[in-house]
Order: sequence, then C-alpha cells, then structure tokens
Amino acid sequence: HVGATMHRRGKREIDNPKTPKSNRTILLNFTMLFKLFVLKCVYIKKYGSDLDFFIFGGKTPLSPTTIKRHKHKACINRGIREITTHEFRHSCATRLIKKGMSMDKVSKLLGHSSIAITMDIYVHNEKRDWLSLLSKLDFFQTLNQNFKKILTSIITHFV
Repeated sequence: HVGATMHRRGKREIDNPKTPKSNRTILLNFTMLFKLFVLKCVYIKKYGSDLDFFIFGGKTPLSPTTIKRHKHKACINRGIREITTHEFRHSCATRLIKKGMSMDKVSKLLGHSSIAITMDIYVHNEKRDWLSLLSKLDFFQTLNQNFKKILTSIITHFV
C-alpha cells in the first residue's frame, strides 16, 4: 500500500502523498510478495521487532545519494546506460501501456489524479512512435510507386 511520501529535499520526512489518488494499493505477484516477506524476516531478525520497515534501508530509509551510488554501480556492472530514478517510473508505465494495460489502470497504478495526466505524459511517446512508423511506411510507399514508374520506363524503352 502506498500511503506516504518522503520529501526529497533537506531532512527526510514522511508525509501524506501529494494527491488523494496517490494513496493507493498496488497488486504484486507471488514472487515479489515472497521476496518482500523474506526481506521483512531479515529486518525482524536484525532489528528484533515487527514494525513497518523501509524496503530500502530497514528502520530508516536509505539516503537518495546512497541509492544513486548503488544504481550507478549496478549500471556499470551490467554495462547499461544509467537513467534517473524517476525514469524507472516512466519506463515501467511505458512498458505496461505497450503490453496492453489500459490507460485507466496505468493511471491508477501511478497515482495520477486523472487519466489526462497519464495521457499527456505517456501517449505523446506513442504518438512519436506512430509518426515514426508512418513516415517509414510513407517512404516505402513512395519508393514502391517510383519503382513501378522506373520499371515501366525500362520495359517501355527496351520493348
């Protein structure tokens, strides 16, 4: 359940999410639930109580710089381009949309206050992809039309 937000600037403080729709429940598959259960068992063994824990950090959250350092090291080890932490959110949403999840569900998952916000952020990427595809199709259509003219000219000339 997402029911709190941590301020990014200055002292790390827990606060209410910025909009009512940001307060949401996210469904997880069995594998993820099991991994979170194991992590909570590790934290209970380490800290000795069954309190709420931060996924990244345990009793206290990891600092943003620590998370960035771990992310940077992981990207170097895998030889992949580093992206910002927020880009993980965009990447996930884009993949869900491309896999066929409805805009309504993606919007709820992200905690947007309206589907329009999700559409503004993510559909423009789809429009760009479609425009790119259409321009390629236009090129092949033009090439095809010109090829017919050239071929007709050659046949007419030699026949």
